[in-house]
Amino acid sequence: MPRKRVEIDYVSTEVTYEQLKKIEKGTSKSKTDIKELLLDDITIADNVFQPRYFSEGGKLDGYHVLDLIAGIKVSKNGPLAPMLVFPLGGKFYLVDGHHRYAAYRSMKPTPWFSDKPVPVEVFEGDLDGAVLECGIRNNQNKLPMCATSKQEYAWNLVKLDVGSIKEQHLASGLAKSTISRMRNTLKELGATKAQGLQWSEVLRLNRQQSERDSEAYFDLKALQLAEAIKKSTDLKLVKHYDVLANAIELIHPTLTNNLIMHWTGRTMEDIGGMDELGGLDI
Repeated sequence: MPRKRVEIDYVSTEVTYEQLKKIEKGTSKSKTDIKELLLDDITIADNVFQPRYFSEGGKLDGYHVLDLIAGIKVSKNGPLAPMLVFPLGGKFYLVDGHHRYAAYRSMKPTPWFSDKPVPVEVFEGDLDGAVLECGIRNNQNKLPMCATSKQEYAWNLVKLDVGSIKEQHLASGLAKSTISRMRNTLKELGATKAQGLQWSEVLRLNRQQSERDSEAYFDLKALQLAEAIKKSTDLKLVKHYDVLANAIELIHPTLTNNLIMHWTGRTMEDIGGMDELGGLDI
């Protein structure tokens, strides 16, 4: 029997990393001993603190939310484990615990904790540290990120210049060599061009460029070889093509057949042997 789906009550703000960075520069950091918050006092900023945002649009796993709701209902201890929040500019931004937040919000007939505080843990570091921490915790929990999510999250860290190679490696779960390649790619593209590109798009562009470079390379080599052949003989090769054909066969016995297959797009079995070559349009 298929599992029922849950209607997730979850809305993210459009706040950006750059906006939060600006707020951070204009405010002083103070410690807080807050252990609980109302859900309405927690702000969602998926494009800053949701690693899955860059590959999955921040979509949550409905089945995981259902499991959490069931856990809340049967638990004698009440709420789930504390969610991680980051205080900035008079608000508390959700860093880790997006599925828990959605579970609280989505309980039916009414959210159990709409008017009751839920447990939270306050992240005491700076904004960059909080961005890295959300990745680290997503790699440690029961619903790990897929490979694509890890890549897109790491690429975003590189573009934002958040953390060292080691920190980006720990936050995303990607190899340090991959992080280094992303950093080199960013330098080659430039920050402006890279800003609007996902890593999957960068890889696609690189493949296309590699194919173009390969074609250009072979075209250049063919031109150089043609020039070298022309310079090495005073024979008019168009008139004395039989001399050229014999020369090619002397280079390697199978080269003639390989050239025929290349020009016709057919195998020697399809051609039916050398006797039929007179009727081929090559």
